[in-house]
Amino acid sequence: MPSAETYVTYHRKTYPYIDPTQPKLSCAGKNVLVTGGGYGIGKGIARSFAMAKADNVILVGRTKSILDDTKGKLEAEFPATKVHVFAADITNAEAVEELFASATSSLGPIDVVINNAAFLSAIGTLKEANLKDWWRAFEVNVLGTATVTQAFLRTKPEGHKAAVVNINTSVAHYGIFPTYSSYAASKMAALRMTECFQAESPDVRFVSLQPGGVDTDMYAKFHMPEDYAMTDMQLPSDTCVWLASEEADFLSGRFIWTNWDAQELIQRKDKIIADKELTSMLKPIEGDLY
Repeated sequence: MPSAETYVTYHRKTYPYIDPTQPKLSCAGKNVLVTGGGYGIGKGIARSFAMAKADNVILVGRTKSILDDTKGKLEAEFPATKVHVFAADITNAEAVEELFASATSSLGPIDVVINNAAFLSAIGTLKEANLKDWWRAFEVNVLGTATVTQAFLRTKPEGHKAAVVNINTSVAHYGIFPTYSSYAASKMAALRMTECFQAESPDVRFVSLQPGGVDTDMYAKFHMPEDYAMTDMQLPSDTCVWLASEEADFLSGRFIWTNWDAQELIQRKDKIIADKELTSMLKPIEGDLY
């Protein structure tokens, strides 16, 4: 049984096959929306889509000044891409509905949604936890993701092909992590929820992505060893562009690690589909109620 590190070739930095400047990964003519898009991984993802020549990149976050700063930097570096900002809490359904209505009326349908915004509760045992803080992870990671996705689906024209990448985490499935119960459980809920969304909307490609250990403000809250092998931010950023391409369609409804070599995943395509790999089904126990 392979580990995550041996499933296929394991990268910690980006590599030529997923270079977003390649014509095969061009996002020209596309509208891309990134939540938590003002900083960290979200900012990196927005930059990679600008590198791929997306027509419009929409940044969503709670702090307008941070979004405006990122907008200015991206448009200075990539003048062909227009960057738009919407300050909103993704758990506020009314605000999210308004931003999608505004974006789609002025720009047209959204082609790619990156659900990157997340919340990490204070690390600690349940006995010690402030349950309001503990539950906030579910509000953002589950309800917030569902709120954004619902607004997207409701504004998407019937039959319009699109992609949704939900940024997840290895702790949702990879081992047991005491003191991380809120984050691990909410992210596992988001993973299972995403699989359901895929079954409901076959014209949308839903993929859950583990971005690796990336040097961000959220990562700094984790109690990780100092010698933990980090992942360069460019890798998950470029991976998102590849996942938005038709080449990644066979990964619909699945969970992948950004570290896995894309070309080798394609080579495993038949096995991934036939054996239902990279899903949350309990192996070797399977069942189908319908």
